This record gives sequence, C-alpha cells and structure tokens, in this order.
Amino acid sequence: MGSISIPRMEDYAKKVNARLIVVKKRFPPFEFIAMSKFFMERHLQNYPEGIFYLDTDTLINRNAPDIFELAPKEGVSGVWDSKNEQPNPDWNKYIKAAAALVEIEPWQGYFNGGVLLIRQDARKIFSNPEYFKLMPWYPDQTIMNLNRARYDIKYNNLGSQWNLMGQNGGNEKTWSKCHVAHFAGIEPQSRLQLMHYINQQMP
Repeated sequence: MGSISIPRMEDYAKKVNARLIVVKKRFPPFEFIAMSKFFMERHLQNYPEGIFYLDTDTLINRNAPDIFELAPKEGVSGVWDSKNEQPNPDWNKYIKAAAALVEIEPWQGYFNGGVLLIRQDARKIFSNPEYFKLMPWYPDQTIMNLNRARYDIKYNNLGSQWNLMGQNGGNEKTWSKCHVAHFAGIEPQSRLQLMHYINQQMP
C-alpha cells in the first residue's frame, strides 16, 4: 500500500513545506503495527506546528489545502468514526469497556485514528501506550480517545472530507474528490485494488 500512498504524502509534504517521516517498523513491545504511531510523541517537540499523521491505507489529494493553516492551532483535529459527522453511539460499548479497564468515566465521541493533526499542546494524547494489552478493539485509537477524555484535550472535527471512509460516504465516485481517502476496514486484496483505481482518478 505504501508504494501507492507514500508518493502522494511526499508531494503533499513538499506543498505545505513539511518533513515526511515514514514509519516502517514496529516499535517493541507493541505487536500491533498501528501502535507504532505512538512513536510520534518523541518527535512532536521538534515541530512547532504539530504533526499530521496519515495511515498507510490513505490517499491524500494533491489539491488538498494546507492542513496546518486550516485546522485550529490547539488540540487534536480529526474525523469522528461515524456515518453522519457526529459522535457514533455504536462505539459506546468499546468506550465504556475500555474506560472501565483504566478507571475513568466514559464519554460521548470517538474519533478515527487514521488521519490526525496533533498540535503541541496535545502531547498527552500519546500517554499510556501500555494499555494496548488490555484492549482487544482498535487499541491505538481507543487509547488516544481515552487520553483525550482523561486529560481534557481539545478535539476539533475536520469533517469527512479529511478522512473519507466507506462508513461515512466513501465510494468509487466520492473518494477521488475528497481531501483524504481512507480504505480502512476493506478486505486487503480489494483494498489494494481500490487504492490503485482511486490513485488514478484523484488529482
């Protein structure tokens, strides 16, 4: 997937005058590859404007605006993991179970961890990575959501155009027109085929 998505990330990084860092390995003791995003904590202090994180199974439109200029200057900016731009009540069972494990109160709202802009004041979003052993469901983004609640980190919803998935309107017609197409939750072979196809259609 990276052979399709990374060239677009390189082009976008040049456009917005950013440095691209590609995570190519797991970071012990995390067996789950998505937990490697927690390594960003060690780099955040070096980038005053923050870090814009993209999963490997995303395609960023070369015409997308400068996220560093567009998004609020505080907190974490992302997209709700839902169908209608609102917090998804279907995630409550995961939130409540995870919150019980770490003894904090559950809350409304669960953002997707595949596309995130993390500003300097949101450093604590990377806290408690050791909880991944306690969480059978999407441990990386669940821990980040828990940290947002625990440390009262401001959350800014960017809208689905910045993380368009199958569940919030993504399809063969819409993915090529959004800012970031995200192919999460699709069977690997079909996902690769879709990425190849959308890569040819998207600017």
